[in-house]
Amino acid sequence: MVKVGKWHKKVRDSFSDVVTVPGLNLDSVPDAIVTRRGDALFVHFPKGLDASGVDLRPLDAMPEKVVLLNTGKTLKAKVELMPSNAKGYGRETLHVSGIPADELDGECVVLRLDFSPDGESK
Repeated sequence: MVKVGKWHKKVRDSFSDVVTVPGLNLDSVPDAIVTRRGDALFVHFPKGLDASGVDLRPLDAMPEKVVLLNTGKTLKAKVELMPSNAKGYGRETLHVSGIPADELDGECVVLRLDFSPDGESK
């Protein structure tokens, strides 16, 4: 229970005053849960991640900042055509990299994507 408490303390921002985003399903990670508060999206990966990067298809807007709430670390993000998208999806999508998946083994990974209030990326 101590481990759960420590995890919750790190990611609690993703549970405060949020609403689920109906109809937003991430094709590359079907079990991901997406919530929103204002201009921030929170992406929860209940089963964790097994790679240092994740394609957030169908998201194709560039956030101002992506934070891994589990560690507080700012991650790299880029809207690009991923090889896995080239055939079936065929368009650029948001890709987040620099996730220390090995360090977070067995932990629900939570990303916060901060978007500009006017919808413009910087």
